[in-house]
Amino acid sequence: MNNSQKDIDEATKNVEKLEFFVQNLDNEIIEWGPPTKLAKRDKELFRIKDALGDYPEKADEEMITMDEKLKEKAAKLGKEKEHRTVIESHIEGINHYMEELKVLQEDA
Repeated sequence: MNNSQKDIDEATKNVEKLEFFVQNLDNEIIEWGPPTKLAKRDKELFRIKDALGDYPEKADEEMITMDEKLKEKAAKLGKEKEHRTVIESHIEGINHYMEELKVLQEDA
């Protein structure tokens, strides 16, 4: 009796798993439909367009902030003798970041 109950429980678990997989597969198949894909894509594009709406102002603010940081690091470089290589690498990183921002601003 115990063995048959275990077999029934195991079969029930397997059926539940299969039902779960079938439901997920049904959802995937539905998402493959062209109208659904287009609607999903349009939503994503709208979110991207909305997020990019204030990007130019944010990029300008970021450039100003990085320019200030660059000046701070340059001033610190003149005073600091022990950690010059670290400060120089910070300056190099800031310059690289500012170049990337300029490219992004041109593309926007």
